Amino acid sequence: MTVDQTEPAQCAVAVPSAQRGSEVVLPFAGLSLFVLLVALLYPGMLNFDTAEMLNQAVLGYCKDWHSPGIVLLWRGLNLLMPGPASLLIFGLGLFLTGGVWFVRRVVSHPIAGFASLSLLCLWPPILNDLALVGKDQAFIACLMLFLALLVHCRYEGRLSGPCLAFLAALLFSSCAVRQDSAVILIPSLILLFRLPVGGRINCLSWKQATALAAFSVVVAFALVGAFNRFVVRAVPTFPIQTTLVHDLAGISVQTGHLLMPDYAQPGLTLDEVRSRYVPRSGDPILFDGGRPRVPLTYDKTEEQGLKHLWLRSVLRYPRAYLQHRAATFLSLIDIDDPLDFQLYQPDTDGSMRRAYPGLSEINIANPDNAALSLYRDQVMPTLLPTPMFRGYAYDSAILLLLGVALLRRRGHRDTIIAALATGALLHQAALFFASPAALFRYLYPSVLILLAMAILTLAPAPRLRNVPVRNFPFRLRFSLSR
Repeated sequence: MTVDQTEPAQCAVAVPSAQRGSEVVLPFAGLSLFVLLVALLYPGMLNFDTAEMLNQAVLGYCKDWHSPGIVLLWRGLNLLMPGPASLLIFGLGLFLTGGVWFVRRVVSHPIAGFASLSLLCLWPPILNDLALVGKDQAFIACLMLFLALLVHCRYEGRLSGPCLAFLAALLFSSCAVRQDSAVILIPSLILLFRLPVGGRINCLSWKQATALAAFSVVVAFALVGAFNRFVVRAVPTFPIQTTLVHDLAGISVQTGHLLMPDYAQPGLTLDEVRSRYVPRSGDPILFDGGRPRVPLTYDKTEEQGLKHLWLRSVLRYPRAYLQHRAATFLSLIDIDDPLDFQLYQPDTDGSMRRAYPGLSEINIANPDNAALSLYRDQVMPTLLPTPMFRGYAYDSAILLLLGVALLRRRGHRDTIIAALATGALLHQAALFFASPAALFRYLYPSVLILLAMAILTLAPAPRLRNVPVRNFPFRLRFSLSR
């Protein structure tokens, strides 16, 4: 494989919109699905993390462990509709807006468009993510809008001023919701920055677009940090500590040397760590209240000590560290004998009322409707053991569709598929090193990306108005060369 550095003479071409039938039908289909999902999922479900965020929104304080931006948004939405229902409706509206926009640009036939939109919304892992209000639902909505914007701009052949402003808002929102979002978006950002901006004719080279994408992500993170600190005034909580402690426990078990921070509770011996360590989660070391553990710390000195201990341990025992991270990642993509909550959130945790009395006046319980009970109690137990809830199945399908796109290389559509696949794989590479536990919801972005890739692969190729240009930054020889 060789790299062709030659720049095309023309950077982008315009693509006609989908047929009129799809443009008319899809908005009504999106509205119907929105009503259906609200009726099915109302008022939304909460796990421990999102109940904490709702508690902060209600009581008027904020920590940076989870997304302070969502807490601030939820605080305003609570004035209109107390509880999780307000954020559920808001998130569903954003997701379906992006879904309708995406499908209208990709699928021309009305029936195929309705089927594609239904697939994006009702595929069980995505449906579960939409039902769980909070940062996961918010990020999947941002990602859906980003996919729609990417397809729209690439098919139009330019990055207009309004689209550029919307892209900046989406990038900021995505980074504010989930920090790992930046890795997913970078390949697609490069494609967008390759387009002419506004009325310009010239476009950036691949190297320039890559540098601009990286710079944009750094700026977005800096702005999110400033927003959390000075606007929301979120209390710093050092959320990465759960991953660091889990890594130290794994290295301790692999090497036979106890590597725990100084503030660990007395009695946490190597044998104790070995008996409680599991690759899928560090919770037994962190949250087992009846036995010696490593408590969460908010002390700056202890935080620095934990960081230094982790860095020294990784540098001294890199093989043990990689073995531990590999075991955690394999547990993530193929969860063996899982608990229900590791694959999806079956219902709002009933302990939330006891843990957060500030929520006692708010309905956080899932309604006992027949449709949802049937789905939760009969459909989900049947689906959980299948590849539908196994990360390796989605990884295999992503690689397959990526191979098809690289072999076919038919213009903008396959270029977008390649960028989406690269983003999904980069995201999982980030999870390899940073995932604190094996929870299937961490892979929901890969699930959505795979569905979008499948729709792009099966949809008819758009007809270009001008001479098509080479969209890949490299040229493959042998069977792939033109």
